[in-house]
Amino acid sequence: MEAGVDAKIRRGRLLREIFKQGERLAPLSPEQQLAWLVAYHERVFDALAGAAVQERLARLLHQAAVGAPGLAAGRDAWREAVAGWLREAGDEPPA
Repeated sequence: MEAGVDAKIRRGRLLREIFKQGERLAPLSPEQQLAWLVAYHERVFDALAGAAVQERLARLLHQAAVGAPGLAAGRDAWREAVAGWLREAGDEPPA
């Protein structure tokens, strides 16, 4: 299989893993949704699989619930917030 196709399949699997919300009856806040979308776009989950994705996602969602920059903040503010939350948790954001 070509490398590009394989990478797209891995990203699709990762996205499915992120969509597995533990509590279906407790939807994510808009801030939490924006946080994981920014993190996904910035590829902060790419090197992870299974439980590791869920653990990092849980930490990210908690931080977004208690200290998100706000929906009106720009993309750079969200990128900086996500990177900061990862550093605080001991996870290095991708370069």
